[in-house]
Formats: sequence, C-alpha cells, structure tokens
Amino acid sequence: MKCCLNLPAPAKLNLFLHVIGRKPDGMHLLESVFSMIDLCDYLDFEVLDEPKIIREGDISWALGKDLCCRAAKLMQQFAPHRGVRITVRKNIPDGAGMGGGHDEREQTLNQLLVEMDGFDENTNIIVIAATNRPDILDNALLRPGRFDRQIVINKPDILGREQILNVHAKNKPLDKEVELKLLAKRTPGFTGADLQNLLNEAALLAARYDQKTITMANLEEAIDKVMAGPEKKSRIISDEEKENTAYHEVGHALLAKLLKNTDPLHKVSIIPRGMALGITMTLPEKDHLTMKKSQLLDMITMTLGGRVAEEIVYGKDSITTGASNDLEKVTSMARNMVTKYGMSEKMGNMAYGKDEQHIFMGRDFGVRRDFSEEIAAEIDKEVKKIVDERYEMAKTLLLENRDMLEYISKNLLDKETLDEKEFVELMEKVKSERENA
Repeated sequence: MKCCLNLPAPAKLNLFLHVIGRKPDGMHLLESVFSMIDLCDYLDFEVLDEPKIIREGDISWALGKDLCCRAAKLMQQFAPHRGVRITVRKNIPDGAGMGGGHDEREQTLNQLLVEMDGFDENTNIIVIAATNRPDILDNALLRPGRFDRQIVINKPDILGREQILNVHAKNKPLDKEVELKLLAKRTPGFTGADLQNLLNEAALLAARYDQKTITMANLEEAIDKVMAGPEKKSRIISDEEKENTAYHEVGHALLAKLLKNTDPLHKVSIIPRGMALGITMTLPEKDHLTMKKSQLLDMITMTLGGRVAEEIVYGKDSITTGASNDLEKVTSMARNMVTKYGMSEKMGNMAYGKDEQHIFMGRDFGVRRDFSEEIAAEIDKEVKKIVDERYEMAKTLLLENRDMLEYISKNLLDKETLDEKEFVELMEKVKSERENA
C-alpha cells in the first residue's frame, strides 16, 4: 500500500518587506510582516521504496533550488532506503511575485537595494540609471536615498526632431530639395533612434538606386519603412485578397478625409508591409499632448472604416480577419475613454481600475480591479455602446459615399499607392460627376 500525503501550500501577502542587511553567506536579512491568503498551490507526497527524489508538476526552478527537495534529501539520512515523489499542482502564477522568492527579478532587485543601501554617506558615489519603462520600476527603488531624483526625457517635439536630424545629417550628402524642417513635421512620435534610423535607411535607398545624393523621395520612402516596415512586393496575394485590401484601406482613408477631427491623410497603399497587407497612414499637423473626446471618437470611427467597407461591399458573412488589429485598437480606445478619461456620461468623472506598479517583481497582473462586478458589467456595456455607435456612423458615411469608395478602390488597385493629393483629386472627380449627373 502506497503512503501518500496531500498538503496545501498557501501564499502569503507581504504587508511590508525590508532588506536590512546581508549575511556572510550572501543571504539577505529581511524584516517582514505578512498575512496568509486563501490562494495556494498543492503538494502531493508519495513515499517510494527506493532512494530516489522525484519532482513532477508545474514548476520552473531547478531541482537543487527546490526547498522541498532539499528537505527530502536531508531526511534521507534517517531513512536511507526510502525516497519520495513530489508533485506540484500550481494555482499561483509562476513569476507573479508570490512564488517564494524564486523569481530572478526579485532576487536582482533585492541585491541592488542592498548594494545601494550599503554605500557610506561619506563615499563620493553617485548612481545614475536610465530606463524607457519607468512605469514598471518598484517603488523601493524610487524612495529618498536611492533613485530619488527623476529626470523625464520625453519624445522630441518638432523643434527637437529638426535638431536631431541636423546632427545625423552632417556627414550625409543631402539633395538641395531636402528640407529637414518639413521632415521633422512629418515624423511626429519619432525618437532620436528612429530619426537616426530614418536617415540611414534613406542613405541605403539612395545607394541602392545609384544616386549621389539623398533625395526627399528617399526620405519619404524611409519614413514608410520605419513606421510600417519594409515593402514585401514578393508576397503572393490573390486577386480577391488584393481587392478586399483595397476596399479595406480606402474605407479607412475615406473616413479620414470625411471626418473633421482626424489627422490629415498622408498615404494609402495595398503594398504589403511587415505583417499588414495594406496600410493607411495619417500624420498629425502638430504633436498631440492631449486628445479631445471628439478626436478619440472620430479616430475610432476611422479605424472601423476598413471592417465597415468590407461589410458594405461583400456582406456580413464575407468579412475577413484583416480587421483584428483595428478591433483591438478601438476596444482599447473606448475602454480608456470610459475607465481612465471620464468620457462616459453614465460612468461619470471617475477612473476605474488601477495600473499595477510592481511588474519588476514579477507580477503578471496589469490592472487591479477596484470596482464591483456590477460596475464591470456597466463598463463593458458603455465600451460596446461607443464602438457600436461609431460603427454605425462609419457605415452611414461610407454608404452615403459608396460611389467614392468604389471609384477610389479601383484606382488604388491599379496604382497600388495613392498619396493625399491623388486621393483628393479622385474624391473631387466623383463629386464633380455627382453634380453633373
């Protein structure tokens, strides 16, 4: 008869945890107050008639670091001919900051805190660190005495982008027609690294075309490459998919021109780039530091234009998976409007949910819910309401301009790429035909 034992391994919630020193063996001295919680893993122990220690189940750390296995090894001195099979059944997410200190990120953080606290006040050492993810830093790092002064370096504005472009363009043969000020205007949201990459890509294009100078056309092409990825003209696309992509992208582009609060259209293309079969590019006239409700609503409407165009042309049963990324974007925008920006009349001027601030410690939970299930259901209703209303608006606008949708899509199929000037000319031609009809 087998001897088996099943035991819960409950998690604890640290109310506070201070690293107060380090022992000679390298282990940390901790000061902690904690509370046990109901969430737990389960350990199954089966005694074996042979001197083996076997561990099974949902575990990630090495056998030699497993405290249960180490304890079993020590107990073997009292029963050298016996062994044990240890099975772990996990309910607590591995690496969620509740795994008993096995997470390497937690160990790294604790070691860093010990080292920083070990500096003598008279030691002339200044610790400087940089990160592009300040949102995931543990609060213990940012308290006074550690990294207590923070300098925020935002993405460059239009003047900053122009200055960065001037730096990276010094040793590059630019054509006389190139205007770096205009280029800075067309690259909102670009970082310094993006701008450096932009000029390098343009230089490569100029070399590929056997040009002696870098032209504005090279730079325009480089912008597209940096923003959306390289062209993949070799990708084989069926005529049906190509036509569908044309209607999809023109649906986006047409709404960008018809709506009042969207960024100006820059280009629409059905040449595959990156993972996309086509792309509609809009460029803001100035850097956006804040967004109005009307802007967000029109942005949602424009983003839904691709799916709406597919439905209008092919019917509900023939819509494709091409709108998956669009739907993710509009859902995120609508949810932020309701939960973060207070732009829902029903939910009021309140923020719902709090971003988790301890991802460095291994937590997998992005947002902590601080509201009831009833409120969660109301939030979902409001999000759906916003998306549904903007979908119907997009549908109304595209149905009213079905002739434009058809005509421009056919031209896009022939040319594969239309810039704003060409797009507007096609729109005006359809308007002229309407008036003369």
